[in-house]
Amino acid sequence: MKKNVQIRTLLATLGQPHLAQGIDALSLQEQSAFLNELERFGASTLAWQRALLAQSPKNFEECTPHHCVAKWGDLRDQMTGEALLIEGKVGCLLLAGGQGSRMGCTGPKGMTVVVKNKTLFHLFAEKAIAAEKKIGRSLPVAIMTSPLNDRATRAFFEENQYFGIENLSFFSQEVLPLLDREGNWFLQKPGTLCVGPDGNGGALECFFEQKLWHQWKEQGVTHVNVCFVDNPLADPFDPTFVGFAHNRGLDCALKGVERLSAEEKMGVFASHRGRLKVLEYFEYAAKEAFSLAHTGLMCVKMSWIASLYEDKQSKMPFHLAHKQVDTSYGKRAVLKCERFLFDLLESTPRAEVMLYPRERTYAPLKGGQA
Repeated sequence: MKKNVQIRTLLATLGQPHLAQGIDALSLQEQSAFLNELERFGASTLAWQRALLAQSPKNFEECTPHHCVAKWGDLRDQMTGEALLIEGKVGCLLLAGGQGSRMGCTGPKGMTVVVKNKTLFHLFAEKAIAAEKKIGRSLPVAIMTSPLNDRATRAFFEENQYFGIENLSFFSQEVLPLLDREGNWFLQKPGTLCVGPDGNGGALECFFEQKLWHQWKEQGVTHVNVCFVDNPLADPFDPTFVGFAHNRGLDCALKGVERLSAEEKMGVFASHRGRLKVLEYFEYAAKEAFSLAHTGLMCVKMSWIASLYEDKQSKMPFHLAHKQVDTSYGKRAVLKCERFLFDLLESTPRAEVMLYPRERTYAPLKGGQA
């Protein structure tokens, strides 16, 4: 059977015949790639995505504001963290799976130029190198890419001699089809579904499943800092934060800042049935009482990561976010299914927030502006 006939047959089964647009003009290789893509995601993916779309809004009435008990600046935490760094017990994951189109960059988000012709990747590397020079040893860094930008990210680092980082690895997150407002898949271009990274929630799982956790374990790493590439103030090897996590025996430490207003589009920390929780800004009504905002910056124990993924039983919910994407057919509003790392907080009672001055730790780029 011809590939274009197979594609049309599969699309009819999926109830997505509109995706056949332009397939007759594709090469046999392009048709094969499109068929493989459709089969890889399949009817089960479309079904659960539509089920997510049909879900009722979540009820957060039982959540109460979480009030921070620790603030940045504790000398004991700093000294503990510095000792852990000197012993080589700290690594950093940089989450960089997205594209930089929203910030005016045609490649990976980390290639966005921010100051003095330096990219986000360059700024991050400078901080990592500075930490290494201070303690006199190399520290492990792993960058999470996605199928959308993996090749370009690796090539960029290779072209720049990895910015001097000696212990650098890469791993990749997954992607999922985006949905239109009616719950249908759509095309990026003929023969290619419009897809996006499946959120940061799978970062630790990919880190574990792709064997980097095992490599770091052998190196003696006990704590992992998690940073986002679009936050130029993120410190990959913040000793005070690492010391805070270690001294309190936390599975997960998180950096928080005071919200600027009830309308600020940031997730907030809450308490729910005795556990720390993060409410994403598009899932709750703005309330003045929730004053502690989530920066996304985390420090997690290696042993906790293993407990989550060794038996492959850890499941995370998906959230539905509204986005804008560019396709060959123009810009359009879409729905994106994403997992978020903060949902892992439900699996541990040993999680706490450290309150940081915003100017020291949080200035994410939005549309090209910090």
